[in-house]
Amino acid sequence: MIESMSIPQSPEAKRILLVDDQIEILELLQDALQMEGYQVDACANASAALNALGEHTYSHVISDYQMPEVNGMELASQAQGVLKEKMPPFILATGDCSINSETIKGKGVSGILPKPFTLKQVITVLQN
Repeated sequence: MIESMSIPQSPEAKRILLVDDQIEILELLQDALQMEGYQVDACANASAALNALGEHTYSHVISDYQMPEVNGMELASQAQGVLKEKMPPFILATGDCSINSETIKGKGVSGILPKPFTLKQVITVLQN
């Protein structure tokens, strides 16, 4: 797990979990969201993400879809099985056009963030 910087957070700040196997993307998005006032935990794989979900409460999870071993949709399904009604909104970031509102139904995924995305698009998803 990539450690978050110790930036003082306001009480109303949302805690976000980011999951992506590409460390550079993970760090860039983590830094950008922290600069926007979010508290951000970052994990490079599904196993670390499931551990983090067991330890903390998150307002949102943003996960890459295409990861080795367990993809983002499988991670959402596993998290939903563990967290049940405490499941935060789970946003799947993907460039795969075959992933749509029909394919995510019942899988624990709340929404899709199409790649490539901008920071503004990510923040819009987090605010809705």
